[in-house]
Amino acid sequence: MSIPKQAHYFYEFGPFQVDGANRLLLRDGVPVPLAPKVWDALFVLIENPGRILEKEELMNQLWPDCFVEEGNLTQIIFQLRKALGESAAKQQYIETIPKRGYRFIAGIRTVNGAFEQRLAQHIGTGLIIKEDDATDEVAIGNGVNGKNEIVALRRELADLAAHAQNPVEITSLQAQQPEVRNRRKRAAIAAAILLVTVAAAFSLAYFLRWSPLMDRSGAPFKKVPQIRKLTSSGKAQCPAFSPDGKYVAYALSDAGRQSIWVRQVNSTSDVQVVPPAEVNYLGMTFSPDGGFIFYVVQEKDQREKDPPNGTLYQSPVLGGTPRKILAWVDSTITFSPDGKRFAFVRRNPEKRETSLMTASVDGSGERPLAVRKMPEIFSVRGPAWSPDGKTIATAAGWDRPGELYMYVVTVNVADGREARLGSQVWNVVGSAAWLKDGSGVVVSAWSQDWPVFANQLWHFSYPNGVVSRVTNELATHAGTSIAARADELVTGRSERISRLWVAPNGDASRARLIRLGYGDNYSEVFGLCWTPNGRLVYGSTASNNSDVWVMDADGGNQKQLTYDVRREIAPAVSGDGRYIVYSSQGSGSSQIWRMDADGRNPRKLTHGKFDYLPSLSPDGRWVIYTAPDESCNRTLWKVSIDGGAPTQLTHYASSHPAVSPDGKLIAFQYQDKQAGRMVMAILPFEGGDPIKVFNELPPPAWGLARWTPDGRALTYIVTKDGISNIWLQPLGGGKPKQLTNFNEDQIFRLAWSRDGKYLAFDRGMTINDIILISDFR
Repeated sequence: MSIPKQAHYFYEFGPFQVDGANRLLLRDGVPVPLAPKVWDALFVLIENPGRILEKEELMNQLWPDCFVEEGNLTQIIFQLRKALGESAAKQQYIETIPKRGYRFIAGIRTVNGAFEQRLAQHIGTGLIIKEDDATDEVAIGNGVNGKNEIVALRRELADLAAHAQNPVEITSLQAQQPEVRNRRKRAAIAAAILLVTVAAAFSLAYFLRWSPLMDRSGAPFKKVPQIRKLTSSGKAQCPAFSPDGKYVAYALSDAGRQSIWVRQVNSTSDVQVVPPAEVNYLGMTFSPDGGFIFYVVQEKDQREKDPPNGTLYQSPVLGGTPRKILAWVDSTITFSPDGKRFAFVRRNPEKRETSLMTASVDGSGERPLAVRKMPEIFSVRGPAWSPDGKTIATAAGWDRPGELYMYVVTVNVADGREARLGSQVWNVVGSAAWLKDGSGVVVSAWSQDWPVFANQLWHFSYPNGVVSRVTNELATHAGTSIAARADELVTGRSERISRLWVAPNGDASRARLIRLGYGDNYSEVFGLCWTPNGRLVYGSTASNNSDVWVMDADGGNQKQLTYDVRREIAPAVSGDGRYIVYSSQGSGSSQIWRMDADGRNPRKLTHGKFDYLPSLSPDGRWVIYTAPDESCNRTLWKVSIDGGAPTQLTHYASSHPAVSPDGKLIAFQYQDKQAGRMVMAILPFEGGDPIKVFNELPPPAWGLARWTPDGRALTYIVTKDGISNIWLQPLGGGKPKQLTNFNEDQIFRLAWSRDGKYLAFDRGMTINDIILISDFR
């Protein structure tokens, strides 16, 4: 591995500077001795910030001409961590991805000497950045002449960039994720902004259009959030912060069982509090005195009910026999400041209502504080009691097929009156958490207008409801907890690593890997299918937007087919290969579109509010899809490939259609009242009642069922104990057959080639860990 000596540039992260030309690592200007291979490992990692590097890939780069054991790599990484002064309780730069590899997680900037000298002159000038959405212009300056100054600086920096051997490049763990595609003009302006903000030493993420430097009140952020991982198993979720900020409780998922653990924030000491069981934890909360953990669990007999109910338990922090407190609790609980009562959300499908409830700490004296009738709801993600005890903040909204939107409300504890906090509306809002001084609320949220599927953290000031962003990542966040006596919060962070494989004749033992790298969160909804000539069409966020792509079966000749700001997912290809239909989502709606196989001539086929999951008839004349009817039930519909008036095929809860190869049948997901859950079923292509229901089978993962090319069976994904395999169910009856025998990881999507010679599937793992965020205001 060699670095051009003429390349005079530096990588910088934390207190470190990496001199690429001289192979030097410096800490605050003082050289840090590194063995040659340790230096090489550092250089590979920092050249790929935020990217997961597989162990095999790293070993091939460090030892390109010889075979070495994996232990050699482990030792090199250990030496590098030691040189960087890493500590699990303090700063971490290198993240271990279990069973996969490593990733450099520190924010990095790469600077050229000429740039750095010029930019240094602007440090401390107090430059203010302000973006005008109406004129698409950016004004930057510190006074009346500030705009002229920045124009001159912009020209100078552009000239430097044109002649520099190594132009400035900015990278960050917080990935760039704008709400809209930047036009070329905005990109040029943003580049100038980035150069100036580097000199001012602000975080990159907050200078993107999606997370501007100014919040809506006009007050600049005073601090850059600091993020530290607290767990590294990839299996942790549902965090809760102790009131003193010294401990974090979380649920650990392993082999289909969950347990509860407590760890010290400033050490790696973990203690199991509740042993593993086949349950699903909804969330947990420390008691105000920090002596107990109150957790809500969906037990085994409840998990397959629709919807399942939760039960509240209490367990000593140091372990002991849990005590049942209250049944029918459907959200994480929150305590009043005096610890005498707690609040939670309860849903009642029979009465079609959700209630914000309160109860005494022992579970007695429960009463509704506020009630919402469907389609208006309180979120079951979890409420938060204010530090002064007067209000409870929670997510609320409107929920029916095609019309899901959420916002944050406060409920007066004395009389149950609701008040909107701010005007921001999203499609998903998670649990709420109050700041210790009562000045604001933090929630996780996601909007259908955003280009990718990833919940981010947001801060609402109180009582004026001004909203500002806390995180900006491709990873998604769930569960937020803030210590009562600390300026820190903990949250769950989830991201996916997956690989696309192709198995000849469905034989997984001969499957070949065709794509490496970061998998898409929620890729189960992105879709995967084959063209008649053996190419793969799929949804992906490779462009930082959800789009439809096509590639050869070996991963070559990748091409993006859709480019607008909406999310295009779930493609299906016509039998003659002429058209691709897909679901296009954005602005609170979803419709079915058609385009030519090369991505040209897009055309809207449906005009409903929530039309999705298309499947094509073999002759390419009809599109079968899911959409709500007048009663807001998800049902199956049919529309011509040329558009027009749709025809309703079912009048009962149904979704995920898949047309058989001969065009005579439709496989779909059916709400079976006897089983009390969604199951696979078959109905005629013309619609009507099911002619076959597979209610004895386990529910297919993600609701996906795919016909074998001969039309004699259905293949589907079954996930058991956290491990997925593909199964086959003959249409004529008989026992299902297991096609794959994997003993780790999950499968997220699958597709048979038209000739039946290949089975493609997306397989990998979702990494769930707990992170600590400080200085976020």
